[in-house]
Amino acid sequence: MNKLFKKRLTKTLLFTLIALVITNSSIFLLISDTKAETSQNLLGREYRLNSLFDMEVEEIKGDNDIQLSSVKPLKDFSGNKYTLIECEPTGYIIYHDASGIFVEYGAEATSPYIGMSGDLYYAGLKGYYSKENTSNGIEYVHTVISEILTEDEANGSIERCNEVDNRLFEAKNDNVLNYIENGKEIITETSSDGINTEITYRNDNISFSKSDLSLSPQANMSTNSYNGSWFQEGYVDSDGYYNIKNADFFYSYLSKTKMGYVDGGYCGYNAGTLLLGYHQYRYGGNFIGSSNYYWSTYPTEINIEQDATNYLISVGASEFGLGAVTTPWDIYNVMKYVLDHKGLYGDNDWYVDPVANNYTIEYYLDRDCPVLWFGYIVGTGKHVVTLYGYKRVAGVLNGYLCHFGWPIPGYEKISFTGVLGGMYSFRY
Repeated sequence: MNKLFKKRLTKTLLFTLIALVITNSSIFLLISDTKAETSQNLLGREYRLNSLFDMEVEEIKGDNDIQLSSVKPLKDFSGNKYTLIECEPTGYIIYHDASGIFVEYGAEATSPYIGMSGDLYYAGLKGYYSKENTSNGIEYVHTVISEILTEDEANGSIERCNEVDNRLFEAKNDNVLNYIENGKEIITETSSDGINTEITYRNDNISFSKSDLSLSPQANMSTNSYNGSWFQEGYVDSDGYYNIKNADFFYSYLSKTKMGYVDGGYCGYNAGTLLLGYHQYRYGGNFIGSSNYYWSTYPTEINIEQDATNYLISVGASEFGLGAVTTPWDIYNVMKYVLDHKGLYGDNDWYVDPVANNYTIEYYLDRDCPVLWFGYIVGTGKHVVTLYGYKRVAGVLNGYLCHFGWPIPGYEKISFTGVLGGMYSFRY
């Protein structure tokens, strides 16, 4: 190898080495910039999410002096994600991650997951579980009441969990999602012809419009514009919910003695007793208890007591062979039997998904009749609540107001949206 060739080879190797160093440095800088940008985006997303949660707390607090205390991940039995926002001294909110919808909140109720961590599960309204390894294997233990789901029961609810997730996503809040993911708010501008619309975006990394903070659009099924307001005798509260006449009954009946609460999974019967108690509170008469005697005195105070619910349970067992878990059809049969034997005649209605709908529920609420709402995910016969109010935003059903039927202060006023499994109501 002559000296000239060696010199040229050395220069070539040197330039190649320099080029490699420059290229690798560029790649390193590119990776570093990408990581920094990703980190910045994640920090921005987290900031916007916390900002959104803080604003929702302000939105629901009303006269309650509450503030955000913790945020915890939740999931359903299929792994679909929810987020729990806990407040102090009371209050909680549940948010569906994929749709940007706040599906449930109670400003005066203690979080059903308070003091808990680990594998926490949300199975719709009243469906709060913690995954536990027990001597019987994996079990899902309800965080508030004495209820346990086996692993097979939880797995059997996966299809319904996915259906709920899909329905919520179909009703997704694009403004919320775009704000969280991109730091942008969608603004829709209608063209002069009033038909075509143009979508534009506005950067908004600091705040978000409160007008977009709502429970839904109602996600259980198609909505409608029905409004029987000329029937209504109730009132609209400070949160914008229409409360049926004498809704104060639900705000004041909290203890086991007054609401006739019976433990052991009898939520359909407990809700039925609340419905009968409301009618007696409003109209007088012997709607509750086993006596057939009827009187017309308007009561100022009612002690329902557990005997009233136990009477319904006994009718269900003796006349219809029922256990603790009841469907809308079961409650219809029990209530009709009881009311007929008391000579208290009226309209009894029961429906299940997909026939049950908002139209039927509003028909009764607009006529100041409470409605029993049956849950969907873990079976239509479980997790029954008593509806006594609803809210519309821009003509669209936005959520319901309900009493859980639990003798726990705060759970007499829970706002929610969700997938309806079935309903029952009685109009006297």
